[in-house]
Amino acid sequence: QLILLILLAPVIYGLLKRPWTAAVYFAGLTAALWVGWDKTPLNGDALFYYSAAAFLAMREEKPAEKPFAAKMQGLFFSLSGLENKFKALLDKGCPKEQVAAFVTQSIAETVYRVTKKAQKEEGLPVLFSGGVSASSQLQRRFEGKDQVAFAQNGWGGDNALGAALLAAMWKEGVL
Repeated sequence: QLILLILLAPVIYGLLKRPWTAAVYFAGLTAALWVGWDKTPLNGDALFYYSAAAFLAMREEKPAEKPFAAKMQGLFFSLSGLENKFKALLDKGCPKEQVAAFVTQSIAETVYRVTKKAQKEEGLPVLFSGGVSASSQLQRRFEGKDQVAFAQNGWGGDNALGAALLAAMWKEGVL
């Protein structure tokens, strides 16, 4: 399944970069999920949520609600409450794009809170690197904060899917 997503990443990016092709893509994907698309090796739900997150990252959609505050115990946290909340928002009929924005901003807020707590306890600077650190929501949350740095944009995608998307974006001249 991951290999299929990697192979599809440049195609998905191409479809999502224009609003009208993104609308057609999401309409088709939603229709396929609605009729019970499960006859292929590609998980339709995973493809939908991956695509929605990518679309939002490209468009900066407003979230359905204020970010969720995950419960923390020391430097540990659980996102199970966030999962319950995003399922409730979907059940309530909130637009999936806004729910995806809510989830990504809630995760960015949780990472911010645990990072600041760790810095306070340990007094060390923080360098974010890797796929998640490329999140514009996460970078904005730490904007202007002392002792926090992010790897240079374009070099933070450390997984195969991220690498495939970065390559497609570089080929298109976006990076």
